[in-house]
Amino acid sequence: MKFKIDTSGMDKMMEAAEKLEKTKVSFDELFTANFMKKYTDFTSMEAFCDAAGIKTEEDFRAMPESTLDAHVAKTTRFSNWDNMLAKAGEEYIAKQLGF
Repeated sequence: MKFKIDTSGMDKMMEAAEKLEKTKVSFDELFTANFMKKYTDFTSMEAFCDAAGIKTEEDFRAMPESTLDAHVAKTTRFSNWDNMLAKAGEEYIAKQLGF
C-alpha cells in the first residue's frame, strides 16, 4: 500500500524558515505585549527596560550580564536573560512558521 502525502505545507514552512535566517528582528517584534504580559511583570519591553534603568541601546549593551540576569530573575518567569531571549525567539519563529 502506497500513501501520498501533500508536502505543500512543508514547502511553505521551509521557505519561511529560509527567510527567517536572513531576518533581523527588533525587540518589539520579539517581546510582544502578549509575551511580556504572559511571562513578566510588565506590559511592554519598554517598561521592562525602564525598570532596569535602560534608556538606550548603549545602556543595554553596557549593562553587566549579571545585573540584567538579576532583573530578569526578579521580574519575569525566567532565571536569566538568555532563557528569556530564547523563549521569545522560539515563540517568534513558531508564529512566523504558522504554528
